[in-house]
Amino acid sequence: MISSRPQLLRRSIIAGVVAVAIGVPAICATSAALADAPVTGTLKMNDSSTWYAGGEFIVKNSSAEARDWSLTFRVPSGDFQNNSTWNMNTTIDGDLVTITPKEKLAAGGTTNIGFGINGQGTGELSIEGCDLDGHGVQGCSVGGGEEQGDTEPPSFMDDIRATATDPNTVHVSWSAASDNVGVTEYRVYDGHSQKPLAVVDGDTLESTVTGLTADSPYAFQVYAYDKAGNHSGSTIVEVITPAEPGEELDTEAPSLVSRIDAKATGPTTVELDWAAATDNVGVTEYRVWDGHEFVKTVDGSTLHAEIDGLAPETPYGFHVYAFDAAGNHGGSTIVGVVTLPAKDTAAPTVPTDLTAHTVDSDTIHVMWSHSADNIGVAGYKVYQDDRMVKDLKNGMRMTDIDGLEADTEYRFQVLAYDAAGNESAKTDVVTGKTEKAQDADSERPSDITCIEAVATSPTTVDVTWTPATDNVGVTKYVIHNGSGQTGLTVDGDTTSATLTGLKADTSYTISVYAYDAAGNHGISVMKGVHTPKQEETPGTGTPAPDDFTAKASSYKDGHRTMDRVEMTWTPDAATKRYEISLDGKRAQTLLVGADQQKSQKRYLLLGEHQAGTHTVAIRAQLSNGQWSDYSDSKTVHFTK
Repeated sequence: MISSRPQLLRRSIIAGVVAVAIGVPAICATSAALADAPVTGTLKMNDSSTWYAGGEFIVKNSSAEARDWSLTFRVPSGDFQNNSTWNMNTTIDGDLVTITPKEKLAAGGTTNIGFGINGQGTGELSIEGCDLDGHGVQGCSVGGGEEQGDTEPPSFMDDIRATATDPNTVHVSWSAASDNVGVTEYRVYDGHSQKPLAVVDGDTLESTVTGLTADSPYAFQVYAYDKAGNHSGSTIVEVITPAEPGEELDTEAPSLVSRIDAKATGPTTVELDWAAATDNVGVTEYRVWDGHEFVKTVDGSTLHAEIDGLAPETPYGFHVYAFDAAGNHGGSTIVGVVTLPAKDTAAPTVPTDLTAHTVDSDTIHVMWSHSADNIGVAGYKVYQDDRMVKDLKNGMRMTDIDGLEADTEYRFQVLAYDAAGNESAKTDVVTGKTEKAQDADSERPSDITCIEAVATSPTTVDVTWTPATDNVGVTKYVIHNGSGQTGLTVDGDTTSATLTGLKADTSYTISVYAYDAAGNHGISVMKGVHTPKQEETPGTGTPAPDDFTAKASSYKDGHRTMDRVEMTWTPDAATKRYEISLDGKRAQTLLVGADQQKSQKRYLLLGEHQAGTHTVAIRAQLSNGQWSDYSDSKTVHFTK
């Protein structure tokens, strides 16, 4: 299929006449960037005053080839100083600054340009109207005053004229753009390379470009800028400089590029090959276009081009036009191609908080905090002395390393990996040492023969007992209340404990068992106790806190979404316990400890809750055991 481009396919502009804008719009209007670009920039400003401001530009080349670039911007007040002169060139024209690299920026490379602005203490120091190869710069500060927050760009520049006044000079003029605040300047660009050529103020509608080559084609674009740095889009105008006196003007165009082959080589790259065109004098270059968007130029002996900076899984249509030295060009077929899906090449972050705890003479417990990944962490690999010993999937972040030698130190590291096989770096080394080997202990501790149990409230019982003995040593006591619930455990040096969370007006059978390190345990006598009835006489003392607040939030615990309610209030010295209710039901009873005199108490209620609105309230148990009324309910909301 032949592409129809009457303005682009055959043109022979007589030297010296006015060239009008061709029918292919080069770049659409935008307030942030002229188009997606292989070289992008970010501005980071440090804290500034009216005397000094500092910061840096970060320029990144996302393409697959080394590139030159040009950065222009304005410094409305103060003296600009480039702190990266070792690898950057700086040109200052009034308040307009241009920075170019001394060497091309490598493919995939990033460079930082540090700078300072010295002021006189009379006005805000800032950088405005940044432009990187015809594209915006992220974070570029806007102008001050009433223009702050202006995001509307000037109108599209569709009336641009170019006249070749001699073999080396072109006069460019245009109609004024409109803007909601006002156009402050116009910038003239090379329509092919997007390099800046000239900057004039907002009242000037013309510019002269010099130093051109005779009998050569040129393209120009003009962008209107406002105070906030927003800029218009621009059409493109082409013109051919006249030949030197005595030279004959070539008006015959090259032949059609009749065959183009396209192959997607990656998510962002395409390779093009095409058949050679012919010309009465000679083809000097081929220009590649993506639809109406200019892409690149190669010389006339090259029949191949690599296109990068594309979007993954996206269809494109490419034309290739042959040009001769006089600027005549032929037509082109069009070839379609779809880029490949994006590959995941980002590795997870390095796991943190790695620890190794001794379990016994042949086991060490290793655990760590989770890593982050752009898609998701698939698993973790655990290394012992530089040898992988565990591959854990499904979010596991702890494991026991067993089968180890007694009384031996081991080195551990962990790395994270994703489904694409990308691996993080290993963590720093942590060490763990196994216990010394011990003879098997089969002798159990002595029996508990005396237990005292006293109900101190409807929900608590104080328990004391005589200590047990053991051939090696008692390591813990486990207290059971006969309800089948997991027993309360205290260390082997303790002979008293308080059972909490019991039911009022309920009989319990208390037993205490002594354990040694080998897991042997003795037997226990049984002691009965009955909790008193709950006295529910509200409003007989200090009321519930009147500054009670509640706030809901959620967090990720592996693959689960957990909910939490953060509550705060000011405790009262007479209060022994607080009770939290969730949706009208008791959710938690809190014992007031040594921190009851703190000016503010904070408590987190954790769990998994249904999405929607819930109510939370609090009441206080006074020193006489009675409960106050509940506070006013607070509303919290969980989302899933």
